[in-house]
Amino acid sequence: MNWMNAVKNKNRIRLRWLWVALLPLLAVACSASRSTVNHAHLFREQSKAKAVDHYLSGALHDFMDRPKQALYEYYKALTYDSSSAQILKAIGRDLYRLEQYERAVDYLRRSLAQNPRDKETLYYLGQAYYKNNDYEHAIDAFEQFYELDPYNPVGHSNLLFLYSRTGATEKLVSLQEFLAEMEGYRGEAAQQLLSLYMRLNRFPEARAVVEKMLERDSTRWEYWVAYGQILEVLQDSTGAVSAYEKAIALNPEEEKALRRLYLFFSRNENWEGLAHSLRRILPRIPPNDRLHYLLAESLFRSGKLTQAREALQPLLAKEEFRSQTLFLLGQIALREENFPEAAARFRELTRLEPHSRQAWELLALLYLQEEQPRTALEVLREALAAIPEDSRLLSLYGNVLHQLNRDDEALKALEKAYALDPRDLTTITTLGIIYDERQQYPELDSLYEAALREYPENPLLLNNYSYSLAERGIRLEEALEMAQKAVAQEPENGAYLDTMGWIYYKMGLYQEALEWIQKAVSVREESAEVIEHLGDVHFKLGHVNEARKYWQQALDRAPDNTLLKAKLERLSGQPTPSGSDQ
Repeated sequence: MNWMNAVKNKNRIRLRWLWVALLPLLAVACSASRSTVNHAHLFREQSKAKAVDHYLSGALHDFMDRPKQALYEYYKALTYDSSSAQILKAIGRDLYRLEQYERAVDYLRRSLAQNPRDKETLYYLGQAYYKNNDYEHAIDAFEQFYELDPYNPVGHSNLLFLYSRTGATEKLVSLQEFLAEMEGYRGEAAQQLLSLYMRLNRFPEARAVVEKMLERDSTRWEYWVAYGQILEVLQDSTGAVSAYEKAIALNPEEEKALRRLYLFFSRNENWEGLAHSLRRILPRIPPNDRLHYLLAESLFRSGKLTQAREALQPLLAKEEFRSQTLFLLGQIALREENFPEAAARFRELTRLEPHSRQAWELLALLYLQEEQPRTALEVLREALAAIPEDSRLLSLYGNVLHQLNRDDEALKALEKAYALDPRDLTTITTLGIIYDERQQYPELDSLYEAALREYPENPLLLNNYSYSLAERGIRLEEALEMAQKAVAQEPENGAYLDTMGWIYYKMGLYQEALEWIQKAVSVREESAEVIEHLGDVHFKLGHVNEARKYWQQALDRAPDNTLLKAKLERLSGQPTPSGSDQ
């Protein structure tokens, strides 16, 4: 509670306080000098005069910022006048300054008993209670202070803090409402009341407050943003959009209002609505490239490609928006299936921003989409020459090398990518596949176990690891548990269904295996591997003709599979030509 510092450090205030503090005791000292024949009365007056002397000495020590010496004098004064509220207060105040809070409370309470309407005593008493973590009594002291002086900001700030700290919500609201009314809904108190209502989800009250604020000043864009947020919650979509539009018109450079408007429409993918809104705003403000770009983006996302392209053309000459414009023009070209233009736009983007991962990634993915993996590989080599330590580019590079059956190089790139970012799922998955194919099982087990500690419910990791364990015929119960988790998340995934069947097959539970693999075939009719598995299960069940049928179907789909050929040859006792109809 920092407001104490102002009381403590300014000599002018000290000096003024010194004289104010002395006045009650000086009056006593003056009366003690009058002649009197009553000796008892004279003794009392002399005692009070001595109390004044010690009090004055203490006050001077206080003025010189020597609270320990001041306390000594105040204690002396108290021996001559034990009921003086002023002396008791001075002792309590200096004990507070010396961080002896419990003793400070004792003296300040005694002072308050003598003078219950003294604001300074109440202030220090509230502070001392707070320092003792006695929030209830601190609140009581400051509420008394507030009753004596309801317009004093010291009382307000302390009570607001304490009400917030103790969760006294209704008291906090009541005080904040009073302060907002006092300021006429023009100042900080109204804004704090608005924030409080919004935090408490009391949106009808928040709406009433912000409407009063707007009545008094409709030029504050932040009020309109708050109004829009409240109307959104109250499901007044038209009003919310109108409020955000007014906020943007008042301050087009401010991000918050534009972001709220963008989120409002993008949340429901209402890109056409966003385009209409931006077209209403643009004529009301000076030229604004950012809003023009957002208009183009919303037109693109709503499928109006020609209009989006037209909206972007003026921005190509604007340096600040050139990269974004090239990116969006490339996306438009892709949507139009204009591969040469898309490649040209993304290539220009790489020249403009050679250290931008996104530009290189887009260009490489474009070539992969067009089934040009070697060109994609060359693009990624260029990219890694510019950004050699980018984990995502290394991961993509390793993936492309794997597609090209260059696994030695792929492994090197992927292991480097994994070292840079061990949480990247694409890297983990591809690395796992290569380890499995190369039978590097210690590395594979270590990879998947670390990944599953990070992503314990990831269905792809669960499936791939459980399938690898099944293929090796080890830890089958554990593999089954993982496969069940994967299938529970994606019950129509043919690969996951096949893994379940294959684990049962490895366990020797062929009937269960048959049920699962038949489900898998119904989902993945073109998968040679799944159809081969179905043949394997039928063979184990003694269904030789069914086994032959499914193995042949699998061979038709994978004519280079030598293991399948061997199975059919063993079954028929003679070589089986690829693609036969047996």
